[in-house]
Amino acid sequence: MLAVMCIILAVVRGLLQVSEVGRFYLSVRKSNGLIDMVKQNCELCASELIWDWQLLDFFNFKVRLRELICSTCRMAFEKLTGPFCQYCSRAIMADEVICFDCFTWQKQIGGLFKNQALYTYNSMMRNFLALYKFRSGYHLRALFKQELEETIIRLQTDLIVPIPISSQTKRERGFNQVTALIDGLEVSELLRCKPAKERQVQKSRTERLKSSQPFFIVKDVKKTVSDKTICLVDDVYTTGTTLRHAAGVLMAAGAKSVCTVTLAR
Repeated sequence: MLAVMCIILAVVRGLLQVSEVGRFYLSVRKSNGLIDMVKQNCELCASELIWDWQLLDFFNFKVRLRELICSTCRMAFEKLTGPFCQYCSRAIMADEVICFDCFTWQKQIGGLFKNQALYTYNSMMRNFLALYKFRSGYHLRALFKQELEETIIRLQTDLIVPIPISSQTKRERGFNQVTALIDGLEVSELLRCKPAKERQVQKSRTERLKSSQPFFIVKDVKKTVSDKTICLVDDVYTTGTTLRHAAGVLMAAGAKSVCTVTLAR
């Protein structure tokens, strides 16, 4: 009797955990000692995803989360493994140390901060970010959340500061894509956006490079920033202008140093 009750409890627990994830249907059937759970499609390419659970899985009290995307799409994300620019993580030739963009910035403004990016901004990453940011894809943050958070933790900075979004974008989207990606970490939202007529995504490369300072620092936080090491976090490093502007504000407020981490480059 006790064994039967344990089996029922494990099955109910498994089904409850599945229902919490949501957004897919289940078809349960017995087949060769397996319980097959047929999910909906890959979030990125729409191919069918099949998740096979062994009976033993129901006795494992660890939460087993469903896969959001298929293995083909997962493999299409290109991790940055080098060689890449020591300042911005842009892919470069093996005999180079710094990319042309950073070389140009170095001549213009002197010192450069270091950006650590995890992935190349290829077509799959572009597709993911479009779904995540603009098509109600908040749940997709789970694809990179742990990896991004672990990268930031390893830097051991005093403060973690996400790049802010405008209040209008927040109202329209419902969330800040950067803070959502690292919501397991303690962050300091010290920056705010100035009113802007045009969003960064709508600007050309030349317009981004020439853009004026879009940020200001929250009042009465100079003591918080003073002599602190700070990690700035953004989703994509394109020209680096956004991160440079944000780093400039923090350094002017007394930060000891600023490094940056982005999901893609």
